[in-house]
Amino acid sequence: MGKAETKGVELTLHGRPTEDLSLRAGYTYTDAEDKTKSEKLLRRPRNKVSFGVNYRFLAKGNIDTEVLWMGNRYDLDYNSFPAERVKMGSYTLVNIAASYDVTKNIKLLCRVENLLNKKFEEVFGYGTPGFSAYGGVRLSF
Repeated sequence: MGKAETKGVELTLHGRPTEDLSLRAGYTYTDAEDKTKSEKLLRRPRNKVSFGVNYRFLAKGNIDTEVLWMGNRYDLDYNSFPAERVKMGSYTLVNIAASYDVTKNIKLLCRVENLLNKKFEEVFGYGTPGFSAYGGVRLSF
């Protein structure tokens, strides 16, 4: 039976310089090891960093931005047999979400993920969506 050990630290900072503006930052360090093979566990970056800004405007609107950096990590390439261990590169994503209360019962929503259209993989060989935009209306009664 295999054995694994994961240890690390996560730091988060939140600040509110004004009533309508909030800032956040986070850092995660993870040391995840397969003790049986003395290798880093798959798909777990050692370092992950995030920054975010949230702003309320006109007492009805909200915009939230996030920048996420994911460090290098390992995965398996199943295109060969036996599967080979590969190092996957780091990537940075920028995401934005906004909402606006039209009335107390109607809220407009929109979200953009991967604003910079970054090509990356969370799992080796499986692509992820590029630039994506979503919109909607929330009705409440």
